[in-house]
Amino acid sequence: MAMMTTSARDDAGLEALEVSVKFRVGDRVRERLRVGTITDVGTVLVQVKTDEGRLRAVCPWELVKIHG
Repeated sequence: MAMMTTSARDDAGLEALEVSVKFRVGDRVRERLRVGTITDVGTVLVQVKTDEGRLRAVCPWELVKIHG
């Protein structure tokens, strides 16, 4: 199962707060106002199928994992 890890940076680009999020196929995520399910994890981009049925390629640092 493929996973991708990303880290959060502050506005100055410093990695003072390191946060790792692992995305897997099937995870529910939000990107701005869109909600969907991860369908593929690549080396740079994550493919998400939105609840509206569209496929999107998204940078992992733009995603928020939905728990629950």
